[in-house]
Amino acid sequence: MAAGKCYDIASELLSRLFSSAAQSLWIATAFLDSCGVSLIRKAISRGVGARLLISSEVGPDVLRALEGAEIRIYLGGFMHMKLYIADGRAYGGSVNLTCPVLGDLNVETLCDVDPASAVKIFNSYWAKASPYMPEAVEQIPKCLVEVRDLGDSISFKNPFE
Repeated sequence: MAAGKCYDIASELLSRLFSSAAQSLWIATAFLDSCGVSLIRKAISRGVGARLLISSEVGPDVLRALEGAEIRIYLGGFMHMKLYIADGRAYGGSVNLTCPVLGDLNVETLCDVDPASAVKIFNSYWAKASPYMPEAVEQIPKCLVEVRDLGDSISFKNPFE
């Protein structure tokens, strides 16, 4: 997926993208907090269909606040992708939907990406992700790699094995 123009004021770009979305808003992000939830909820309240693909790092309180969004959680390893697709426009980059990013406390980059390629990538991960089930979200592992300090070395273990 080739990148076009890139932007370093990601908060402004995402705010414009979310506020101008009229039909659909597809989001893939590793991290999400109350600031990101606020942007998504505003779009949903206007009748925009929201699909949210997240990593297992997003907590249950955040997920419960996203009523009205179709949510899937990627459990096939740590998903670090960031894609934002709305009404035929697509952006990718380093931007999570978190307060530090949306409050311009982090320097993050978003780039124009080919919408058809972005949709293809999003759909491939979406198909592999698990639908959000509020009753089971507390059981999702929060760390995909367990790190242990053994004094003179460090051990890494996949908790799913």
